[in-house]
Amino acid sequence: MKALLFDEDLKGPLTDALRRMFPSLTMDRVQDIGMSGRDGWIDADILEWAGAEGRLVISHDRNTMTPIAYDRLTGLPFHGLIIVDETALTARVLEDLQLLIETPIELWDSPVAYVPIR
Repeated sequence: MKALLFDEDLKGPLTDALRRMFPSLTMDRVQDIGMSGRDGWIDADILEWAGAEGRLVISHDRNTMTPIAYDRLTGLPFHGLIIVDETALTARVLEDLQLLIETPIELWDSPVAYVPIR
């Protein structure tokens, strides 16, 4: 199972629910590792750190994270990105996140996944 990195835009109830669902899984927030955007870190830095640390990134930030993630597919370390629609119902989001987290990235349709899964 994958270690996770939550982007700073992810809401607390979602991260709390994932921590309850996967208590033994390593999960950190960008803020916990000292990479908050308020401190000058940018999405490319976050994805670089996650790639080096073997982390799957979960974010709401479709506009900037997605193109940077696809750029990493040129041979840079990358362990997946899940973009969560922040307007989706939490129960559906959690169900889809559980499926993606438990599935090896090699079996995903794309290394960038969108939740809810359509």
